[in-house]
Amino acid sequence: MRAVPRQGGGARVTAEDAVRAVLSDPSLLTVVAQPLVDLTTGGVAGYEALARVPAEWDVAPDRLFAAAHRLGGSAALQAHVCEAVLRLLPELPGDTFLTVNVDPGDLVAAGAVAPLLARRSLTRLVVEITEHAWPDDTAPVDEVVARLRAAGALVAADDVGAGYAGLHQLMRLRPDMVKVDRGLVRELGDDPAAELLVQVLGELCSHLDAWVVVEGVETETQLAALARLGVPIGQGWLLGRPAAPWAGCADPELVRRRARMARVEDTVASLLDTAPLGHVRDDVGTYWLLGDDGAVRATVMAPSTPVVDAAQRAVARGPRERWSPLLVTSRTGEVLGHVRVESLVTALARAAR
Repeated sequence: MRAVPRQGGGARVTAEDAVRAVLSDPSLLTVVAQPLVDLTTGGVAGYEALARVPAEWDVAPDRLFAAAHRLGGSAALQAHVCEAVLRLLPELPGDTFLTVNVDPGDLVAAGAVAPLLARRSLTRLVVEITEHAWPDDTAPVDEVVARLRAAGALVAADDVGAGYAGLHQLMRLRPDMVKVDRGLVRELGDDPAAELLVQVLGELCSHLDAWVVVEGVETETQLAALARLGVPIGQGWLLGRPAAPWAGCADPELVRRRARMARVEDTVASLLDTAPLGHVRDDVGTYWLLGDDGAVRATVMAPSTPVVDAAQRAVARGPRERWSPLLVTSRTGEVLGHVRVESLVTALARAAR
């Protein structure tokens, strides 16, 4: 067994040393969890699993994984991360999800996500696919994504908004969750153009039936802007730092206060009908409503969607779907109920009086 690298005597631990040590002894790799916070309630919606090596090595995760790529050990390192995440999954607090980052190249590398594919059920797990190094041939990636979804996993697109390539992959992947690049968050509250970009991206995601998570929330000004924009989930040091599982939001009352200040419209949660409604979800994550005339693609939204936005999406659909109910789902993809278009029209008419 290779010796564990140390810094004694002034010797520097390189990222390559750290990779070799972890691949030799996977117990040196640990996982911390950073909360993803519901920006309405201040409660924890989910957690992102983040790999760590011993702090005294002073090797940041990005350096560790970059070195693994250089050494040809990326797939093996990714497999160890997946195994550690799967060990945490049974301990996950109720009504939350757990995300794990996977490079698109590692999705199809031999053995990298084998621990995930070997599981019969991946319910409450979200696989975040990063924007880096998409292969020219995306068919193998699509095949693995379909297998993960078939086992119950959700799929997230990470760092969306960083450039055209990320938006192109967003349209192709049709993710269940979209994590907005932290670069768009830095100017929120100070630059109106930044708020417009986040709003436009959020509207695009709503048409893709994807949950939106904004990363890099570090100031109260940014939090206030996100509340005004109606972003459902945030992540960042203001809301909670990476820590041993399972820490809560750093300041839930701050989140609730900002949500109260921004709340100006009723949401579809107030119109929710929980009566059974025939539906299925296919292997690419699309929901379909079942009726006497066959199946129609369902419009899916979060409970926090404003009534006005829901009505606009409903009437923008084609003639066949225009009057079909809208499905309302939880953060983990569970169907909570539905909202009929007639209920939206009634609510809008009542508000207009």
